Amino acid sequence: RATEFVEAAQACKIPDGVSECSASQKQCAKDAFTKFFRTLDEVMGDLNDDPDNKSVANALGAKLSEKKITSKQDLYNPWGITLRKNGEGTLLYDNMWNLFDQIIFTANFLGSNRSDFKFFKNEIYKPEYITTKYGRYKGSPKRTTGGGVWQDGYSDHFPTQIYLVKEIIR
Repeated sequence: RATEFVEAAQACKIPDGVSECSASQKQCAKDAFTKFFRTLDEVMGDLNDDPDNKSVANALGAKLSEKKITSKQDLYNPWGITLRKNGEGTLLYDNMWNLFDQIIFTANFLGSNRSDFKFFKNEIYKPEYITTKYGRYKGSPKRTTGGGVWQDGYSDHFPTQIYLVKEIIR
């Protein structure tokens, strides 16, 4: 089903390097999302784009600020602050952090009513054992291979996680 969604979204013909989409392109991407993911409350994975890239922020319509949420169906993406404000990412490319590994969710997970699961915080999981300790790539994910050489690592991306909380009433 994910492949069907990607094909439907690609049919919207949003060219690279465009910061704004036409109304019809934006509607096309939203229709693709609605058709294939209408029963989901979250979308997660390696999106191959940063939170503020057009494919995520514009075409998918994932809001980077809780203040811009206007309905329970709106998508919220907490990772824009992590990348742009905090300077953290999940992969290092040309000495620049990118944050392709995202967990985006509907506004149903926002708010202070803790009788249902609600978003508490998000973070990049980067314990010492999966982090390169020295050299040119110090601080980046410890890769399995690099330049055709086995490095006994884990991945070229750090994983991400969100915390959901729920009040337990006894």
